[in-house]
Amino acid sequence: MNKINTLVRLILFFILLTVLNSCKKNSDTDEVRGDNCRIITIDPGNSPYNLKYDNDDKVDSITFKQSGQNKVILFKYSDPRFHPEDSIYIIFPEAYNPKRIDYNLNFNNVGGLASSKYNYPNLAEDGSDIINYNYIDTQLVSSNFFNTKTNIKSTTVYTWSDGNLVTATTGSSTVSYTYYTDQLYRDGDYTYVAQYMPFLSYEFTRLTVRNKNLLKSISYGATKKSIHYTFDSDKKIVSINCLEDPEINYHFTYECF
Repeated sequence: MNKINTLVRLILFFILLTVLNSCKKNSDTDEVRGDNCRIITIDPGNSPYNLKYDNDDKVDSITFKQSGQNKVILFKYSDPRFHPEDSIYIIFPEAYNPKRIDYNLNFNNVGGLASSKYNYPNLAEDGSDIINYNYIDTQLVSSNFFNTKTNIKSTTVYTWSDGNLVTATTGSSTVSYTYYTDQLYRDGDYTYVAQYMPFLSYEFTRLTVRNKNLLKSISYGATKKSIHYTFDSDKKIVSINCLEDPEINYHFTYECF
């Protein structure tokens, strides 16, 4: 997505349901111990992203530093029945200060992301990006993109196999995904990191894609990125990295209680 995402791609790779804060049972042959744990730090190696939670155990804010300045993402919840965020207000990097970016997220009756609206800082010039998401049960089957200024439209079609998203096709371009079929999803998976690392899109995150297993690879054209995880003695993910893309390199710390 245009200028803001171009700027952010130079800073990070990601932002790519409900806000899942507790460690789950996550292996077909073993299970994660320490069920009352949640990720409190996502560290890309230069400056950590610190997650804070509210009294309902939902992410309340993410604080980090950029160019020596403190930044904050605030999560505002309008409906207590749902854990996902209904609106996210972002204090964007210094190029757009002091303007605030709005990400308005709406959810369906099973907690999946139904639509997202991203308002650019210069709304009159750049408009808003609107995406509507369509599901069969809890599986995302298509999404429709529209920009209110340019009238650009596109549709992405998704296919699934054995509980995992395997392809996402927009026009003539297809992205393919593979999984560690012996490892069930858990916090620290690529889709978890993408949900919280600013600021690209919500299309491939736990808010829309509820995979059964941990993501193993992403392929598009001649490019393939293999995702590797490191686990602690309790089977929690403590790091994620990709040899083909050094920007995919995150370490996690947990709070257990």
